[in-house]
Amino acid sequence: MQQQNGLRHQDYHRYRQYCSRRLHRIRKATKLTNGRERFKKCAIPDDFSLDKVLEIPLVSAERAWAYSAELLGVYAQFIEDKPALRYHGIGRLRKAVRYAQILLAMCRVHCDSRTVMEAEAYESFMSVMLVVQWPWPVEVSFARRSVLEFNLEEFPAALEKLTLANDLYQKLSVLTTSTSEKELKLEKAYYAQMLDSDIAPKLRQCRYYADESHLTERKKESSAAKEGAKASKNQVAILQQIDAVKARGDARGDVMTLAEYYDSTDDNISAAIDGCSEVAGLCQE
Repeated sequence: MQQQNGLRHQDYHRYRQYCSRRLHRIRKATKLTNGRERFKKCAIPDDFSLDKVLEIPLVSAERAWAYSAELLGVYAQFIEDKPALRYHGIGRLRKAVRYAQILLAMCRVHCDSRTVMEAEAYESFMSVMLVVQWPWPVEVSFARRSVLEFNLEEFPAALEKLTLANDLYQKLSVLTTSTSEKELKLEKAYYAQMLDSDIAPKLRQCRYYADESHLTERKKESSAAKEGAKASKNQVAILQQIDAVKARGDARGDVMTLAEYYDSTDDNISAAIDGCSEVAGLCQE
């Protein structure tokens, strides 16, 4: 159903709309709607007899994940202009993880061991997505990504979760319950895609960043990127101040003011001296 509703072409907006419609149908069938005229949240009961109730947290998690993917995909294109999209997208991803945890708790009470295994693998994979958030375009440099996106200290925990998900999906690919040959092929193809396309690249990434030597190196790169951004801001401030003094520069007091300005900041001293010398020469002329 995922491939038929947008995910084949990475159309997350269409998939989110499909999840919303399906969630509404499930709530209506189970009589767990959130009010009629006014919104009144209907909690999922602890005891239930319909299997469809288990689909409520599952579809809710899929809808939140699809919205997160949509927002982070737009943010990757406009990384400088729309930083709020990242925070909104990560918030929806956290919500997807919470729904996955609710699904796992419900399955441990009401389902068999194989279903619990599936729910545990799903929850582990969703939790990893909070760290390994989204594939970035090539033009976004690693230093930029490391400053904005990666909390490097979380990668060891993410590696444990992803290893667990990988082991569970490998077991599930063997423990098939399908009776017909067509369903068996579809089930094996699904698990093969999960292992090869979704889990394997993220597993390599987590292993790379979880290594202590790489962790120290990436922290240094992050610090260097932050210092570079700060230096760029300081250079802009220096040039703006020099231009302002050049526009006014007929009094020696302006030169002294500029020197005092550089002394009171942590800007580059050599650049400050060059700027003062240039303005002093202009005033002498």
